[in-house]
Amino acid sequence: MAWSLFAFGAVYPWAAPPLLVLTALAAATARARPRAHLVDAALLALPIGMALQLVPLPPALRHALAPSADEFREAVRLIAPVDAWAPLTLDPSGTWVRLALVVAAVALVFATRARAQHDGRSIARWLGWMALVAAIAGIGRSMLFPSGRIYGFWNPLEIGASPFGVIINRNHYAAWAVVAVALTAGHLFAHAARVGAAVSPTRRHAALIADGRILWMAFAVAVVAASIVFSASRSGFIGLLVAMAVLMALAWRRMAGRGLAAGALLVLTCSAAAAMWASPERLMDRIGDTTLMPGFRAEIWRESSALAARYPLTGVGAGAYPAAMGYYQTRRDVFFNHAHNQYLEMAVEGGVLLSVPLLLVIAGAATAAGRGLASDAGSYFWLRAGAVAGLAGLAVLSLWESPFRTPATLMVAAVAAGLAVAPPQSRQ
Repeated sequence: MAWSLFAFGAVYPWAAPPLLVLTALAAATARARPRAHLVDAALLALPIGMALQLVPLPPALRHALAPSADEFREAVRLIAPVDAWAPLTLDPSGTWVRLALVVAAVALVFATRARAQHDGRSIARWLGWMALVAAIAGIGRSMLFPSGRIYGFWNPLEIGASPFGVIINRNHYAAWAVVAVALTAGHLFAHAARVGAAVSPTRRHAALIADGRILWMAFAVAVVAASIVFSASRSGFIGLLVAMAVLMALAWRRMAGRGLAAGALLVLTCSAAAAMWASPERLMDRIGDTTLMPGFRAEIWRESSALAARYPLTGVGAGAYPAAMGYYQTRRDVFFNHAHNQYLEMAVEGGVLLSVPLLLVIAGAATAAGRGLASDAGSYFWLRAGAVAGLAGLAVLSLWESPFRTPATLMVAAVAAGLAVAPPQSRQ
């Protein structure tokens, strides 16, 4: 998790191999393995589908699956002739990197799920610390590093990059932070529940107020929420509102005492105070200047939809969206390097081959998480609620962004998914 976050969000190809090794070690030490469930089968189908996009196919079969691929290859003058065996993907190197990242994410889901019962609170606590550091780095970057460079020395390679903190894209940072702040808030509730259960009702309020972990977690929630406002990401702000609304809705159903009600009020008060302290004028200006579907973004969606229609079965290849759009887009004064909609981008890159497994993952994860929320008897309910809330916020903001282009967001979503789909816990 730390590598994916602090290595510039792991957006550069050199970050993928260490991430793959680290997640493989995590899965091995956790003795994680797939189960005979819909979620696991669909998760495994995603990297398998990407691997199939890399398999060289004879011209006739390739033309039957992706008729437009030959036109692309001839136009860009690839070394391999059109009549040679070639893979379905239009960008093999990009697909290899994306395959490694998805394998890492799947391994992280399995590892987190395997350790959720014993280490769930520890995972959420460490994520809270990382989120606090990343948020402070983002808020203080302009003061600490007037040059605007990340860590004081790194200029993003991307033209027109808008970094925030340690991540190259401010919207992708906001997406990462939405999941992190929801999990940290879930951990806050879980710890408050354990503290409250260990003392008599008459001493509960004093114990909650005096607990150091509750104080720092509330501080972390406030600072990370403030950093999302500081980033001026409209989609991130909406994702934050959705995540907090889902968490409060789940908490409302489970709250059984004034202590937890006070915890909810504390989170909301800290988040509101942090948002005001963050001077949200820039965010408000961006919301007021444009709608969430301006003409430019709608144009990207039209171009992306047309590209998805050209490759409906197998897509252009995982990670191949920039290469394909560089040839197919009709507007030439600007380059569309991502779809600004994660679901549409998946349809472009994976077609039916990857979109169907993704839909099955979402449906299966929602079912498993709902079953767990209904059955959890101990404080693990709050960890699961935080994970579900974070994923809900991420799902909504993905309507306007493609946050998984930054691997750090993919990794934090994998951790949240592992906590959300873990078997129901009777205590923790």
